[in-house]
Amino acid sequence: MSNQRIAILGAGGHTRAIVSLLKQLNLGAYGIYDDSFVPDAPEEILSVPVRGTLAALPDELDVVLSFGSLERRRALYQRLRSRVLAENLISPRAFIDASAALGQSNTILGNASLGACVQVGVNNIVNASATIEHEVIVGDHCHVAVNATVCGRARIGSGCFVGAGAVIIDKVRLGDGVTIGAGGVVIEDLLAPGTYVGNPVKKVG
Repeated sequence: MSNQRIAILGAGGHTRAIVSLLKQLNLGAYGIYDDSFVPDAPEEILSVPVRGTLAALPDELDVVLSFGSLERRRALYQRLRSRVLAENLISPRAFIDASAALGQSNTILGNASLGACVQVGVNNIVNASATIEHEVIVGDHCHVAVNATVCGRARIGSGCFVGAGAVIIDKVRLGDGVTIGAGGVVIEDLLAPGTYVGNPVKKVG
């Protein structure tokens, strides 16, 4: 694969982490595309130019998604599935146990740890220093944020967000579309979609 055939979709804060990771993996990016693009205000992110809106994305480019919004990531993944880079982007500083099973198009950032027999679906973000312990199953289009901990044999549905520093104890299940706020502690199954915060977490909104 040519290093110059990758486009990054999204120019938000997470894009810095994606550009940095691509450089660590010796995968250069052709450019960044975001609907916030302003032609009269050229922008670069870590020396990678923002070239246009998503509508201007050239047909020949493979894409990497860097949007933080899980809904937008899922919609774009489904729309552009044949073009989303199938390769998992794994930081050289991450630990992935040999028995772990990963789907495609996942991003695993520095100092993240995936333990024995972990299963991860597609288009997920496992952010810096997050820990996913033995036999955890993670669905699709999820984000396990910085320094979050998912203990052994927990189950995380699709479209879930586990906030920074959150803890999910062993064997707990999260249903699809569950959001755990930063620092939240989950001690029982949460099967209904929604946002949960606190220690232990309670549903809000």
